[in-house]
Amino acid sequence: MPWRDLARFLKQARYMAVDARFDDATAKASGVVWTEDLFGEGGKDNRFTEDGSAYAAAQEQWLADYLPEGGVRMEVGEYEQAATPDGYLRVSHWMEAEETDVMGYYLNPNTLKIDEIPLRPKGEDEQGAATLPRSIAPASVAPPKERAAISGTGLAMLGQIQTQALHAALDAVVEDVDPWDLVAALLLALAGQNVTVHTPEHEPYGKMNRRETALATLFPEGVLIRDPALLRQEAVAVLKTVANCTVSRHSGSGVMAQLMGLLFDADAHIPNLAFDEFLKCFSKSGIMEAGAALKLLPRNTGKEMRTAIMAHVGSEGRWVPTQAGFGPAAGNWKEKLAAMISRDEKMASLRADNNGEVDEVYPDMPDERDDNAPDGADAGEGTDLEGQDYETVALKDVLLEKAGEVLVSDDADPDARATAKAHLDSHLEVVLIAA
Repeated sequence: MPWRDLARFLKQARYMAVDARFDDATAKASGVVWTEDLFGEGGKDNRFTEDGSAYAAAQEQWLADYLPEGGVRMEVGEYEQAATPDGYLRVSHWMEAEETDVMGYYLNPNTLKIDEIPLRPKGEDEQGAATLPRSIAPASVAPPKERAAISGTGLAMLGQIQTQALHAALDAVVEDVDPWDLVAALLLALAGQNVTVHTPEHEPYGKMNRRETALATLFPEGVLIRDPALLRQEAVAVLKTVANCTVSRHSGSGVMAQLMGLLFDADAHIPNLAFDEFLKCFSKSGIMEAGAALKLLPRNTGKEMRTAIMAHVGSEGRWVPTQAGFGPAAGNWKEKLAAMISRDEKMASLRADNNGEVDEVYPDMPDERDDNAPDGADAGEGTDLEGQDYETVALKDVLLEKAGEVLVSDDADPDARATAKAHLDSHLEVVLIAA
């Protein structure tokens, strides 16, 4: 039983006849039994039912059979809100009404009322002819935005598969990996977007993380144990806890993990991806292109092409589309590197225009920051500078000093002002808004 239906039984809410769109015949067919509220206001329809499932079924029946001419059925989308149908946009209260506007209807899962939302077809022709949505010619409405070749669900699945392949590649070289490769891999891992280290798997609070465990193993007395096998073992273990290919601004390593996959040939460890759950993530055009790459004949539907691909590859075969491999990492890295160089050049120009005043105001400001880093990532010890520009940080520092002078008198404990500043530092946020 769906959780929402179970919640309706437990809630025992009243669903009023006055809010129902269906007639008595539909109510009887759906099993709705009305009860008269004897204490209701006189002269009004005070009938109600507590059978939410039957009430919802009757409302659904009305949407299916009695939708007004020109009306558009809307489905429930994310957060139980009405999802705007493809080819339409919502008409806000500040927009002027047009002849082509239609009304959308959807069943509110919280109230079981049928709500109405004004809609407007996208891409009307030049003559602006008003037509009903059920009779709109294909040429008069712009086609819906073409889907990406692989959906967000598919990209998330690829991130998990690539992470498994990367970890398998690291396991494969743990006994004889070149130490210099490990040094390079560690540099890549620690420069990833998920540092300071955010990973999908959260370690128990208070327990040593894998990096601390590695240090405890290699430096038990404060001096490195120079055992090559032990060094490889611990280095690979730390790499696996830091580097991952998940699709996330906060816990994914980004292009750094992709480059690591190239370094250790993680492509060889990606499994066969010709299975239905993954293939369903392709759009129709995307799955047709995938089939064409395998020299398969075109199919009428995406489902037929998915079946053809799985049959062609077979249970013993292996198929990995281009998007799933680590090959694109080199090009992605070049783009990222060019953006980093461009940012540094702009900051150098800014310093020159301000005669070095930016660095003088805040001399300890780190020069290299990742504009694509997740919100809240640490920029180093002390104040969190990630994602803030130089002027904002300098202004915040000045405000903290002034606030400490105002809040703490001159004859107070010498440490009181520093304590006040530290407290404000963790609670004060400065936002610059361009005029």
